[in-house]
Amino acid sequence: MFAFDGDPQERFQETFKNFEEHLESYKPIKTPQELREICSDNEILKQILDDMFKYCARYAQDVWEMNEFLKRDEFDAEKFDEIDKKRTILHNSAMDSINIFSRALKKFGKDNSWLIDVVASRASYAKFAIGTALMLADEEYEIIKSKDKGDGKNE
Repeated sequence: MFAFDGDPQERFQETFKNFEEHLESYKPIKTPQELREICSDNEILKQILDDMFKYCARYAQDVWEMNEFLKRDEFDAEKFDEIDKKRTILHNSAMDSINIFSRALKKFGKDNSWLIDVVASRASYAKFAIGTALMLADEEYEIIKSKDKGDGKNE
């Protein structure tokens, strides 16, 4: 049923143990704002970047859901298998979007050498995707917070 040895619940609990406490280690090599600046003069790159951001966010959300599932007292192997298959598909999609972004940077004469560490392994892709998604979420939170202050709601 699973493509790895050992108990799946134990494997993923170990993987995501203290996930919330280690968010700083997920900080990506380039921030979303730095990536936007790199792409600012090219509409095609901007679109590819936006697509990559969406895939990173979808993957990070799914990882979070997996983490929450594993915190439950009762383990449902069938549900776990369903969640893990979805997470794997989203991971592959995020990796594909990062690769497409890298190739597009190169095609349009932009430096993509900084991605060498990102594409080193499945784990490094995941770390970049999750870190990027977390920074995007933080940006969104700051925008909402500043809008609330402007409306006088938090004064």
